Amino acid sequence: MKVAFLLGSLNRGGTETMILDIFKDNSDVRFAKLLVYREEGCLSNEFHSTEWPVYLIKPDKTLFALNYLFLLRKLIKNEKINIIHAHQRVDVLYAWFASLGLQIKIIQTIHDFDFKYNKTGIITIKLSLRLALGNIFVSNHQKYYYLSRYKPCKKHFQIVVYNGVNFDKFKTPELKLLQKEPIAENKPIQLGMVGNFNSVRDHFTICRFLKLLASQDIEFRFTFVGGKDTGNPQIFDKCYLYCQENGLSEKVVFTGVRSDIPVFLSKLDAFIYSSDHDTFGIAVIEAIAAGIPVFTNDWAVMKEITEDGKRAILYKTGDEIDLLSKFLRFCRNPLPYVKNASENAIWAKNSYNILKHINALNEVYLR
Repeated sequence: MKVAFLLGSLNRGGTETMILDIFKDNSDVRFAKLLVYREEGCLSNEFHSTEWPVYLIKPDKTLFALNYLFLLRKLIKNEKINIIHAHQRVDVLYAWFASLGLQIKIIQTIHDFDFKYNKTGIITIKLSLRLALGNIFVSNHQKYYYLSRYKPCKKHFQIVVYNGVNFDKFKTPELKLLQKEPIAENKPIQLGMVGNFNSVRDHFTICRFLKLLASQDIEFRFTFVGGKDTGNPQIFDKCYLYCQENGLSEKVVFTGVRSDIPVFLSKLDAFIYSSDHDTFGIAVIEAIAAGIPVFTNDWAVMKEITEDGKRAILYKTGDEIDLLSKFLRFCRNPLPYVKNASENAIWAKNSYNILKHINALNEVYLR
């Protein structure tokens, strides 16, 4: 069984990183795989360094990318592809046209919600849900939303496969040499969040929280890790200017995209996250797996992936005052939180590891 994964660009993001982990895993090959992508990115070299075939096909922007469809169809036939697994809705459409008349099964994983889509985007969603033989959702909340709103074809299957993380990156020699220092009164508490500045996340609630925290008798350093969304640069700009205008420049750092997330997490005393409409929350799971206390808002998906707050401290969405209240409790008595974080790390690695994800995909492909 051979599966072709279709992607857009190979820039660093949750989906791209997870698929890279799938391509890097060769412990027990369940299915042959190859990658077809449309744009280069910072992960291109890493994908090409795996032992699996990787192909770049750039669509011509004219005539509905006929050259792309022709080259994709040729590749499907030459490589004897059985299943096309799309990770963007437009790729479902490309795959359907390219495989007309061929015995190819098309499935898709849906990684977002439709909250920011225009009319053309909604039409693309409806088409992809009907053209794909199977639709994979990354959380139950996301699945229920799409099934109630769009009512996909009953003959096609709709299934939840949670995202997976390759936790081997938390076992690197560099991390083994790092010694986690306990929280000390005479040192600033180290805090941070990971996630690109886009509409999916709510960085601004964190900024308002940091302004409140600065008024308390607590020394802290907060690091935002994540790139500016070129399509919505105002999201980053608003946060950066707010921190500047409220005297947080020496306490808050914006590092941009980083490739050493496990190392970064290992240096934090707590991880603080705010979601607007994540469909899963890989950054939250990675932080839990790092063995540090995690604060995240009570968005339905966050409740789902943390066992209704058993594995993280939940605060009211968009409520920086509630976040501050719960964070101050942690500051007053951090030891129980640290103990729970160690137990939660084991749970996260067992629940959301990449092998579990690959096994679930294999069951889908066999189906």
